[in-house]
Amino acid sequence: MTMRAPSAVRDLWKVVLAWGALTLILGILILAKPGTSILVAGALLGAYLVTSGIAEIALALVLDASASSRIPLFITGGLSLALGVLTFRHFGYAYAVLLLALWIAVAFVFQGVSEIAARQQRIRMKWRRKRLGKPGAASSRSAVTSS
Repeated sequence: MTMRAPSAVRDLWKVVLAWGALTLILGILILAKPGTSILVAGALLGAYLVTSGIAEIALALVLDASASSRIPLFITGGLSLALGVLTFRHFGYAYAVLLLALWIAVAFVFQGVSEIAARQQRIRMKWRRKRLGKPGAASSRSAVTSS
């Protein structure tokens, strides 16, 4: 008896192919017009910062949670909104490109730190499993020795 994958999984190659074609086209456009593509990326970053700032501030105001949960949302929303406004206010002076570079750099730092932390957690869990044995082994050993 053969098992068939769900249709969404079988048709996943079409999505991957379309994504690859769009990425190829985008790469060619960026290579053909690097100055324009940097300005477009800066404008998209500014639009993202403004909309995410407004959304985070609105969420902080209406969220039914403790102040410790709402205050960071409000602060990051305000900072995001301020950076978005600065991006558009000084658009011709390459602030958008500088903010885009900083955004990417900070994202890389956060991604690196989170991956290192996740790896350390996996190492710790592996060490703990080796030391304690298989899950449930200690309870079965104690049941055997106590009877």
